Amino acid sequence: MFAGFNFTLADASYNIQGDEHNWRARCSAKFVNTSANDLLRTDITFLNSIPTEMTIKLRTDGSLNRSMLVDGLDEQVAQWRTAGFPCDSDAYLLQYWPKSKDAPALLGMTTMLTEAKFLRFHDFMVRHIGRDDLTVRIGCRFHGFREPHYEAAMLPTKEAFLLNGQHYFMPDETTIIIDPSWLATGLHA
Repeated sequence: MFAGFNFTLADASYNIQGDEHNWRARCSAKFVNTSANDLLRTDITFLNSIPTEMTIKLRTDGSLNRSMLVDGLDEQVAQWRTAGFPCDSDAYLLQYWPKSKDAPALLGMTTMLTEAKFLRFHDFMVRHIGRDDLTVRIGCRFHGFREPHYEAAMLPTKEAFLLNGQHYFMPDETTIIIDPSWLATGLHA
């Protein structure tokens, strides 16, 4: 399974709060079943219809709980490392907030990039912020939800994610592509 998120640089903002900084943008989301085995699992494409906001942060191990406002992330990473799972690349946290009387439903995707990747992304964004002719495409593997025939303790069930507010946390490589269509315009600022 795959999750992709797209936004233009005109839709992005840079936020500084205390000792943290991040990029944020409303974006479109595309969740896709990508293999034959995924056809046996619960459909995830319903997530495509939920308005999405993307936040891009620097990954700082030891302060994931604080920066993500979710308890247990640092402890989970430590446990996965002890068990031998690779946990040193990017990571992401997906959260769902249901519709309320004051706000529509929202899917929050926070991508935490390794330092080298975040610094390259940040440098590019600072130089080109506000451009509506540049699209950022961020993609990552999405492992679906825990199901009776797909037991993965690290994943929430669909019901726990949608109804109980359980977060979806995954250390995994993130791909960032900047749409190069602006090169054809001659605007090489």
